[in-house]
This record gives sequence, structure tokens and C-alpha cells, in this order.
Amino acid sequence: MKLLSFATVTSVGRTRHLGALVSGDADSGEVIDLTAASRALLASEGLDEIGAERITNALCPASTLGFVQGGDRARELAEKAKMVGKKHLTLHRLDTRQLISLTFPQ
Repeated sequence: MKLLSFATVTSVGRTRHLGALVSGDADSGEVIDLTAASRALLASEGLDEIGAERITNALCPASTLGFVQGGDRARELAEKAKMVGKKHLTLHRLDTRQLISLTFPQ
């Protein structure tokens, strides 16, 4: 799985995301927001909104470092969320001109 960290700006301010490249490359590929996909997956499994948010923040945070620190459990959640997300969530086409930052972990 190719991870990337990105930030977007909305009306409520800057938001960081952890994403996975689904197809293509960093210039024009499709990415899924793993943080959002994990939250949606956990909610679909019956967790309430607060519980899903807490587990997502612990295992699939917006930072790649935090994700790596989550170990195998974080990767398992992300893989499952990626597969479910590809079916049920909108994939975003990368346009690096609209991103604040985009980094791939080494």
C-alpha cells in the first residue's frame, strides 16, 4: 500500500488526511482518504460515532508516523478500510495544484 499524507483547506480551516494511492501516481492518481474510510468502516460495523472516531484516531491517524506506530493493527484496519472504501466512498483524483502538501513516507 502506498501511503500519503495530505492536507486540504475547507471553510473550517486546514485538515490533514492519511491516504492510500489506489491507482496511478502522485501527480494524477486516485487516492482514498484512509482516515475517513476507517471511520466509515467502523461505524458500519456498529460502533457509535465517538467510538469510531477514537479508534480511527488511534490506528489510522492523519500522520504517517502515527500510522506506522500503530503497527499491524493499524495496517489491517487500513487494508480493510481501503477495500470497503473503494466500493462505497468517492475516490479522489489527485491534483497537486489543489493540495497544500503531499508526502510519501520513505
